Amino acid sequence: MLRVRECPTVAAAAVLLAAAHPALAMSPAVLRRTLRARPLRLRVLPALSPERAAAVVRGVAARLPCRPSCLEQAAALVWILAAQGTAAHMAIGVRREGGGLAAHAWVERDGRVLLGDPSSAGFAPLATRIDPCRA
Repeated sequence: MLRVRECPTVAAAAVLLAAAHPALAMSPAVLRRTLRARPLRLRVLPALSPERAAAVVRGVAARLPCRPSCLEQAAALVWILAAQGTAAHMAIGVRREGGGLAAHAWVERDGRVLLGDPSSAGFAPLATRIDPCRA
């Protein structure tokens, strides 16, 4: 259930998820630059637990008509957490699918998956991690 103090985070998630698709479609480098930038600490965003912030992003994504991808959701969550000063990183993994590869993005913190569990779908993480708090 949504709490009143979470409304700014819901609004931020909606804006970030809606903007993620066109921004990522313009250039893959946009993702790298965006996630490596140190977002301003937004005083309007309440300090939510990483798990609750992930639940907010998932909930907003499920209600948008455009159905954001795992990459878009992961980027939004990492940005929100970084804006709150919470360290987390986005991982990207692949698996063989038919004659090619399928990719998946997820967010981890302290060795735990917050969003987009890769193990249930058999994705192997790539070596590169994107962590805006340590960039």
